[in-house]
Amino acid sequence: MSLTIEQQTKRVLVVDDVADNLFLAQFFLETEGYEVSVVESGKAALM
Repeated sequence: MSLTIEQQTKRVLVVDDVADNLFLAQFFLETEGYEVSVVESGKAALM
């Protein structure tokens, strides 16, 4: 059984070292239905 595109979770990883930017990006992306993960460095994003 496979999921349709509408049933699949859209996930986004946001990387930024400015906390305000992370907050705003997460807020707006979640408003559009995305599941958002945020990290504060490129190193953390690669882990």
